[in-house]
Amino acid sequence: MMCNQNSNWWSRIREWFKPTPIEPPTVDPEFPEMSGLERSAESVRFNLLSLEYWLSASGRLRTWMRNNMLLASLLSVPVLIVMPLVGLLLWQLVLWIGMLASLAGGLILVPVLALIAVLVITVVINLIKSLFGLK
Repeated sequence: MMCNQNSNWWSRIREWFKPTPIEPPTVDPEFPEMSGLERSAESVRFNLLSLEYWLSASGRLRTWMRNNMLLASLLSVPVLIVMPLVGLLLWQLVLWIGMLASLAGGLILVPVLALIAVLVITVVINLIKSLFGLK
């Protein structure tokens, strides 16, 4: 059963990746009547199509590029939507951790100051008792 699922999955990928052969590029028949700008654009188009045909006449390169561009766009949309939110959440987390650290520092400082105050009061009371001879 597992082998059947793998072959089914692989067959779906192979169906999706069906390259279609590329026709050899031809120059537009109205090339001599075109203006200079149109002729230069047509020659660039013809050269690019000739390069594509030379690289992969079977159409595999075009299909590979199409599939990769589709995958890149499918992955980039969630990244562009989710990543700013993640950055915002992390920034807020850093702010909250800073505030909690400040609060914890204050909460630790209050009992220490209270203990020092109690010690100072105890020392003052004992000094007053010893100075005036009170027991």
